Amino acid sequence: MCIFSRNRDRPSPSDIFPPSSMDALVYFLNNSATLENLNIPFTKKPIAIAVAIADTKSMDELFDAEANAIVIYGVDAENQQIMVDWMAEQWLTDPMKGGNIAIYSSTQAFAIHRVIKVGFDNEGRYFKFKGDNNSSEDPWKIRDSEIKYLTILLAY
Repeated sequence: MCIFSRNRDRPSPSDIFPPSSMDALVYFLNNSATLENLNIPFTKKPIAIAVAIADTKSMDELFDAEANAIVIYGVDAENQQIMVDWMAEQWLTDPMKGGNIAIYSSTQAFAIHRVIKVGFDNEGRYFKFKGDNNSSEDPWKIRDSEIKYLTILLAY
C-alpha cells in the first residue's frame, strides 16, 4: 500500500484497454522481445508482468486506478542489477530523459513513482522518487536492491 493518498484528483486517461486483455500484451512482450531490440544491456531476457494501479492519485495525470502497467524485472540478480544500473545511467546522463517510472519496495513503502535523483552517500548509490502529483519527493533513499520493476508500458 502506498502512503501518498491525499493528493488532488486530476483527470487521467480513461480505461480503454481492459485488464482482461493485459495477458495478451504480456505474452507478446515475453515471447517477441529479443535482447537485440532492447536498450538495456541485459544478458538474459527480462520478464514482463502486468500490474494494476492502486487508486492513490500520486501519479495523476499520467495514470490513475483504471490504468494498467506492464513492468519488467531481471531474471536473476545480475540482470536485475543491469536494469538498475541502466536506470541510474539514464538519469546521470540526462535527467530530463532519465525520469523512469519504477516500482520500489522498502521497509517504509511500496510505490510506483518516477526517479527524480540519483545520488551517492557513505552506503553507496541511492535513488530518490516522487509521484508526479505529489507536492514533495518520497522521503526515503531507495537502494538498488529495493527497486523491483521498471515500467515499460502504460495501458489505459
